[in-house]
Amino acid sequence: MKALLFRVWLWSESSHSAAVLGWPSWAQLGPALGRAGCNAPGQRKPDWPKEAADWALRHCGHKARRSAALYRQVASRASMKRCENGAIERLLSTLQAWFPLGGA
Repeated sequence: MKALLFRVWLWSESSHSAAVLGWPSWAQLGPALGRAGCNAPGQRKPDWPKEAADWALRHCGHKARRSAALYRQVASRASMKRCENGAIERLLSTLQAWFPLGGA
């Protein structure tokens, strides 16, 4: 579940995700992924997220490699407010019920 969560977060279309992958902005990374065949037209998240991350890292001009640290950087900055993944939404809802803000 943890790996899935980080893969979903990585493709949040945020400036944080683009920066961690070595791209100046999502406006540049998103279309580049489409041209490379990583995303189908209109698709927001790649079918093969690990391979898309590897492609983005290879084609950004940096020598960085996909790692847990990369996912950690995105997870610590990107918001889940626009998340449309049902499993992740249920997880967050459950966690919020278990651990309400302000304590119980």
